[in-house]
This record gives sequence, structure tokens and C-alpha cells, in this order.
Amino acid sequence: MASWQKGTDCCSWEGVTCHMSKDYMIGLDLSCSWLQGALHSNSTLFSFRNFQRLNLASNNFTGSQISLRFGILTGLAHLNLSHSSFSGIIPMEMISHHLSSLISLDLSSYDGVYLTIEEDRSFRRFVSNVTQLRELALDRVDMSRVSLTSFTNLSSTLISFSLEDCLLQGTFPINIFHLPNLRILSLSSNSDLTGALPQTNWNSSPLVRLILSYTKFHGPIPDSVGNLTSLEYLDLFETEFTGSIPPTLGNLDRLFALYLGGINLNGTVDFDMFARLKNLESFYLWWNLNVMLPNNGNCSFPRLKGLSLLGVNLTKFPYFLRSSPELEVLVLSGNKISGPIPEWVGRVLSSTLTCLLLSSNNFTGEIPSSMCQLSSLRDLYLLDDRLNGTIPRCLGNLSNLSGPPPPSLANCTSLEALHISDNGIHDTFPHWLLNATPALESLDLRSNMFHGVINEITLPPQLESLYLSNNQFSGQLPIVFFRNSNIELVDLANNNFDGPLPIPPPNVWFYSVANNKFSGDIPHQLCNATLLEVVNLSNNSLTGSIPHCFIKLSASVLVFRANKLVGKIPEIFLSGNNLRTIRLSQNRLEGTLSRSLANCKNLEVLDLSENELEGSFPYWLDTLSNLQVLDLRSNKLHGLINSSKKNNHLFPKLNIFDLFDNNVHGHLPVKYIANFIAMKDESRSNLQYIG
Repeated sequence: MASWQKGTDCCSWEGVTCHMSKDYMIGLDLSCSWLQGALHSNSTLFSFRNFQRLNLASNNFTGSQISLRFGILTGLAHLNLSHSSFSGIIPMEMISHHLSSLISLDLSSYDGVYLTIEEDRSFRRFVSNVTQLRELALDRVDMSRVSLTSFTNLSSTLISFSLEDCLLQGTFPINIFHLPNLRILSLSSNSDLTGALPQTNWNSSPLVRLILSYTKFHGPIPDSVGNLTSLEYLDLFETEFTGSIPPTLGNLDRLFALYLGGINLNGTVDFDMFARLKNLESFYLWWNLNVMLPNNGNCSFPRLKGLSLLGVNLTKFPYFLRSSPELEVLVLSGNKISGPIPEWVGRVLSSTLTCLLLSSNNFTGEIPSSMCQLSSLRDLYLLDDRLNGTIPRCLGNLSNLSGPPPPSLANCTSLEALHISDNGIHDTFPHWLLNATPALESLDLRSNMFHGVINEITLPPQLESLYLSNNQFSGQLPIVFFRNSNIELVDLANNNFDGPLPIPPPNVWFYSVANNKFSGDIPHQLCNATLLEVVNLSNNSLTGSIPHCFIKLSASVLVFRANKLVGKIPEIFLSGNNLRTIRLSQNRLEGTLSRSLANCKNLEVLDLSENELEGSFPYWLDTLSNLQVLDLRSNKLHGLINSSKKNNHLFPKLNIFDLFDNNVHGHLPVKYIANFIAMKDESRSNLQYIG
């Protein structure tokens, strides 16, 4: 605070407001001032007892409790302590008795940092005593102990009421919608909150913002919503409303944001009903509906910045977007749009469009070269369409692109994600794309017809995910292919790569090279990737033994099946590990089973079939209560099948138990048969091997 200088008049300091005729402070605004540290009850702040306004928002008071000393400031009309890392119990009794003149109160917290209202009665007393309240924001305050019936006594002066993510439970009182001055009501992200909108007598509400997303509000959207002519923002996203969209929504010509996605609405929607909403900037409409687009030019949205029509059975491209030159986000995925991608998209939206998602349609032909004019594009998703050809090189700066990549892509230097999987693109690896797009974070070329050798390249430092599976790539990848990269996800499966395994970078958590022709030993350097969760090396020609250093990994899935691995299964399974799937079948592993497998308490799939394992039946595995698949067939196990003597709950979830082609004999223990509960479930009769 540069103006706060010793020896100067404090009334001239930034953020300070003084009484017009007397020399004392009545207001202090220290919001966003980088304040850090505990706010103690002996702070000099509490010596200024004439405060009418106090704003300490967006600082860091490191978990301090809200001091009872705030009660000294009895003249406070406006108090804002939001987003400043206060914690603990809110002293509602103090606020009720000493701050009853409050007009606005904001105690909202950051995500994951909850203040708490401990007692319902204290909140009821607050509602009864603070009768001049106009603005109340308690976002992310734990109100799970507060009965919603206390809301019925809220002051009729209330203008703004925000309780986002407050763990509210029960039915929201419908009378709140009839408060005569209420302009803002936000209840989003209360997943146990139910309620309904007024079906009648909802004619004169001054509501400007109504936000009910991620709640369990249900029932029909009433026709009377069309009477809320002041409404500018309506968010019913991911609620449980049913029925059809009332045509009266088209009367709300002040709306600039309308979110109806993720709701179980049905019926046919004539898009012309929205033709009067010329102020719309953001419009989301998702699932189950049949949207009919206008055939004439009367429908236009000149201010539109975001449009998402996801899975609404569109059969044609919304050509009215030619009159939306400010559009930034366009989502049309999951529809039935056919034909080529319109050439005008790249031309009309050249400077504004940042995100274009056209996946899972029936688009055909090549990616139009006009796409290269989308200079701001960051995300382009064209996966699961019917595009062909090559990627235009001019698209080098775009992301999430499918179809043949044109060389002009290299003009799109802000590209962050390029996803073009599940098409018919026939091309070689776009080396030029990596060189031209330094901001690229995700590249997805899965399930196309990419082919040829990938030469040694320098991966962009920001690249986090690389999907190349289900193509026809071949040849050797340099063992240091991922050197100096920060990739977290690598999927090279189902190609024709050969030679030694490329060593994954240390940050990787997903590494799949299944169904290739990689050979040689599993490199010990793979163990340096200690964040690995999924390792799939199956169906290659890998040799040698399983490295003992795998003991350092925290993986949940290890799949090494169908290689040429030899030796014993090492003692690498420590207590407390996260493993859910182990598949080592179709190798040449030998010796007795590692007893450390009994430490895999979360294990669901254990497939060691078609090896040369010896010893007696590993009865000690019957203590693994989550095991669903146990496949030991085609090994050299021998002797009687015993069971744990002290355990009466054996294999409670086992669906598949296979010992075929071993030398075991005798009767299957009765305790096993009695506990094969999951196998008796007819709903699982068609179960196949999982994992």
C-alpha cells in the first residue's frame, strides 16, 4: 500500500474512508492486499470502532478463526471476509447480537476450505435478528447442520442470497422464490438439496440471476418462468428437472446466459423459440432432445460467445452461426450431422474461436483448409467422425484436430490439444506439428491409418499426453524418445513398433505399449517413473526377468502377459500397495508363487496362467477379499487344494476360478464352494475376464 506513509493523513490512504465532517475512519477496504498471517483478537484493527464498512476479502489469514472481537464493531453495515482462509466455527451468536445492523455479509470460502455453522438455532437467531440484510453470501460454508426451514424467516429486504456448495440437505422452501426484492439466488453444487420451482403465482419476481446447477431440483420447468422478464442468467445445469422446455423461455429477452445441459428433458425443441434472445452470450442445451434448427435467416445471435448443443440429434450444421462473429466456443459433438465441415467456419470465426468440438458425428471429406484461419484455436476435437485424407499442415497451431492434417496447421501456434482419433486419416506422423506448436499439451491420433517410422524428434516441453494407439506405425523408437519431456500419459498400443522399449519419463502415470513387437529386457530405468499407475507391456517379445526395482512403483495395474519373460516372480508386493490387476500370463515364469502377493489387499484380477509355476496350491490367496478373477491354469502346480483354516470368508467376490491343466488333485474344499457367492449371481452369467 504505497500511500500508507507514516506522518501522512490516514484519510488519504488507499482503501480508507473517513467520516465527511469528523476525523475518524468509517470504512476500510484491504481486499486483495496480499495480507498473510493470523488475525489475532488483539489486532489494532479492532480499535477502530466506528467502522461501517470492512472488506478483508481475498487475503490469507492462514486458518484464523473469526474473532469474537468483530462484535465490538457494532456499527458495521457491510462485512466481507470472503476467500481469506478463515476456518473453524462462525460465531453466529455474536453476529446476531452485536452486528444486527448488517446490510451485507460475505463469509464465502475457497474450494475445500470450509467455515462451519455449528448449530441450527444460532442460524435461526441470526435470520430473526439481522432484519435489514440485503446481501448474504456463504458459499462453501458447511451448513449441513442447518434446517432449511429457517430460511422461511429471511428478511423481505433480501436482494442477493448465495449458498453455493454448502452441503445443504433437504427441501428448499419455495417461498424464497417469492421474496419481493430478491434479484440473485445461487444454490449450485449442493448435491443433496431438493426442491421445485413455483408452478403458479410467479409473475412479479425481480430475479436477475437464478443458479440451481448440480442440485436435485426436480419437476417441470413451469411456463411461468417466462414471466421473469428481468432474468439475465438462468443455470439449471445437471439438475433433475423433467418434461419439455416451455416455449415461454423465449420471452426472456434479457438473458445472456442459459444453461440447460445435463437435464432429463425430452421432446422436440424448435430453435425458433429462442429467436428473440438477441443478448445471449452463452447457451448450453444437452441430451435427449430433438432440436430442429431454423430454415430461415430470422434466427441470429450476434453476441453469442459459447454454444453447446451436445447430443440433441442435430442433422445439419447451425448455419445461423454465420451471424455470430464473436463465437469463442462451439460444441456440436454427439449429433448426426453429415456432409463436409462448412468452409465458412474458419473464415467467419477466424479471430475468435478457441474451442471447436465436432466429435461423434457423420462428417465426411477432408478437414477444410479454411480451418487454418482460426488463429486463436486451442482445442479442436474431430474424433469419431468419417473424415479422411491427411492433416492439413496449416493446422500446426490447432488442437484436438481429426482428419488428414494440413501443413498449414503450423500457422496455429497457440494450439494446446489436437484430438483426431477414430477417423480414416491416412498419413505419416506429423513431425512438423510438434515443431510448430510449442504450446501443445495433448496429441491424440488414435484409431486412424497413420503409418511409417517416427524419426527422432524433440517433444514439446508442455506435452502431457501422447495417444498413438491403433495405427500402423512401425520401426524403432529411440530408447531416449521421451528424454527431457514431461509427458504423463503414453499410449503406443496396437502398432508395429519394434526394438527396445523407449524409457518413459519420470512424470508418467500411464504407460501402454501393448500389442507391438518390442524386444529385449524390461529396462530398469522404467522404475524411475515412481508415479506409474498403469503399466501395460503385453503382447510383445520382451525377455529377461521382471525387475526387482518394481517394488518402488505405486501402480494399480501391471499387465505383462504374452511375452517371453523368465525367472521367478520377485518379492515386490509390499504391504499397503495399490494393485488391482496383475496379469503375467503366457510367459515362461517359474518357481513358486511369491508370498508377497498376499499383501495385495485391493487385488481384483490375478492371471498367472500359461507359465511354468510350481509348488502347491497358494491357499493363502483366499484372504484377498476383493479378488474376482484367479487364473492359474496351465502351470505345474501339484498336490491337494487346501484352504486357510482360520478364515471363514474365502473368496467372497470370486467370479472366475481356473486351475485347469495342473497336477492338483483331491476335492475342492467345501468352504470354497460355499463362499463362491459371486459365481451364483445370475446377473453375472455372461461375465468375461476383466482387467
